[in-house]
Amino acid sequence: MATADFNTSVDTLKIPGSNTLIGTSLAVNASQTSWEMGDGTTYSDSIISHVYQNAGTYKICFHVLDENLCFNSGVKDIVVLESSSTNEGSFAKEDILFTLYPNPVNNTLFLETETGKICHNCPLYFYDQRGINVLHREWQNSEKVEISTENWPSGVYFVKLYHPKGVVTQRFVKL
Repeated sequence: MATADFNTSVDTLKIPGSNTLIGTSLAVNASQTSWEMGDGTTYSDSIISHVYQNAGTYKICFHVLDENLCFNSGVKDIVVLESSSTNEGSFAKEDILFTLYPNPVNNTLFLETETGKICHNCPLYFYDQRGINVLHREWQNSEKVEISTENWPSGVYFVKLYHPKGVVTQRFVKL
């Protein structure tokens, strides 16, 4: 059976500006490949270049077909953020910092911002130490987010917060 492995140049894009994504097929034993970019656009090449026009989270689906007509797919989320009209270098990183506790964590992880620095519908992605996305959530108009890690294997994890002012990554340990 063909594998549906693929790489993307980035996980996060910004519009206007850095809104071009490069996708590369890593498929093995595939006689045909196709891409669905999450915005209605499709491609059939093994290397693609795609420009996103609107902010949002897009699900990229990469499909392969082998000579026995066996079908396989791979999926990845891409976040497209809208750049503010101000100079991106003019904000302080403290404006988008969050506290995560307890660290190390057993069953429940909390993410919290200072009063007045609430993130409105900001994407949160949780990755294991191999870079595999284990959870995607939106930070919903509150100062605190609660994440259940009860069924996660022990190890090192990273959480990425995609804020309109930038991206912040923090590391934590699951016991």
